[in-house]
Amino acid sequence: MNEEPLLEFKKINKYFTGVHALKNIDFRLDRGSVHCLAGENGSGKSTLVKIASGVYTPTNGTISLHGTTYEKLNPGIAMSQGVHVIYQDLSLFEHMSLAENIAISKIHRDEKFVRKSHIMAIAEKQISKIGVDLDLHATVRESSMGNRQIAAICRALAMDAKILFMDEPTTALTRQEVDRLLDIVVDLKRSGLSIVFISHKLDEILQVSDIITVFRDGNKVGDFPAGEMTAKKLSFYMTGKDVAYPKYQNSETKRQALLQVRNLKANKLSDISLDVNKGDIVGVVGLLGSGRSEFALSLFGLNPAKSGTITLNGRECTIANAQVAKEYGIALLPEDRSTQGLFLQKTVCENISSAMIDTLAEKRGFFDWRKERKIAEEGVKSMNIKTPSIATLIENLSGGNQQKAAIAKWIRTNPTILIMDSPTVGIDIGSKAEIYHVIQNLAGSGIGIILISDEVEEILTNCNKVVVFSNGKVSKTLSTSELHEAGIEKRLQELISLGARRKQYAEKA
Repeated sequence: MNEEPLLEFKKINKYFTGVHALKNIDFRLDRGSVHCLAGENGSGKSTLVKIASGVYTPTNGTISLHGTTYEKLNPGIAMSQGVHVIYQDLSLFEHMSLAENIAISKIHRDEKFVRKSHIMAIAEKQISKIGVDLDLHATVRESSMGNRQIAAICRALAMDAKILFMDEPTTALTRQEVDRLLDIVVDLKRSGLSIVFISHKLDEILQVSDIITVFRDGNKVGDFPAGEMTAKKLSFYMTGKDVAYPKYQNSETKRQALLQVRNLKANKLSDISLDVNKGDIVGVVGLLGSGRSEFALSLFGLNPAKSGTITLNGRECTIANAQVAKEYGIALLPEDRSTQGLFLQKTVCENISSAMIDTLAEKRGFFDWRKERKIAEEGVKSMNIKTPSIATLIENLSGGNQQKAAIAKWIRTNPTILIMDSPTVGIDIGSKAEIYHVIQNLAGSGIGIILISDEVEEILTNCNKVVVFSNGKVSKTLSTSELHEAGIEKRLQELISLGARRKQYAEKA
């Protein structure tokens, strides 16, 4: 480490009202390296990124960028020095093409008039740097999350990025897209770009990083060479304790049928049949477009069945909309909590009570505010939600606590079936362990759980049977005994990937 670092923090502190967010932090980023930031939500990672990009001003300490020392940066200085951040929302213009998104900042800076040929030339040059095939004419809205992520990277490259911060870049990607992105990160490092990679996924951190800096409660725990780190050690440094994910043990005495689906046909679904018994956690896996999320929406009345039967507690039912689903005891924790599962501008109290709003309005037109507070307080207590009060805006909570509030909302309705679509996406390992504990306890109490997830480890930890979706159909069902066979993790990943190959063959035929 004799070479001068591209970016260096010395004795950086950052205070917010009542919060010491960063405590005397030293940090250095070397040229041509992948430096991962690891830590639970609220540990200080995001604050460091915002100081480096000029969004926040440190309370004290110094920043060195390309050898020049600053007491503070602003976004203009940071970007002019090649510091770029790709946030989770990517900040792309959905109605514009990928080429336009890649070129827009450079054209805005360099030219008064815009030529389409120049836009394409800029975009094609950046795409060639990372060696991928991308439909540059497609709009962002038409593109997969993986292609959007690549467009965001190319936009930074077009602006002569020297330092690239990537905040949870794989959150919404399929396994294949994750592998492609990690390969791109390694290639960019070899080209001389310095990358700060932020993720809760320990396997990705260990796979792609050179150095790992661990944060906990605003403190830097240490800098660790990735080659000397294991997932167990990393999780301990992040949380200060050993994190274990105990496997779900389903009681064989609880075999009452709760949900029976037979020959269900709906939009993007064909001939779906499966059973959920009392105490089951049924894993549903499959690639993007396999029909797994459409199945969840169908059970919740948002993708109504065209034919087939749905039987709940021995009673055949027609689920025409979400209100009917709720009346039958079906609850859905959707894939995207921020846009589909929560009202971010509302309080913790309002969010937890929102699924029971009809029971809070009295017949005379009055609203039972006392009952609403009681529901919220019980939800906060039962889910161990860390919040200053139930009057706190839910957008101010960490991702893990937001998700626990979303779960609490549905638990208060006493569901028979709880569908959970990607419940731990973007959540740190400590909160993930808590949510696994909640899922298993709910199933142990007799609720039937349908767990949709991209993470094979999550499925094998929590589920007592698994259904594999492919091209809108159930391609394979794995029993409890099969899930305990040697090599099941590899086999399950192969079954998921098989669906993608079948789809490719069908498209070529």
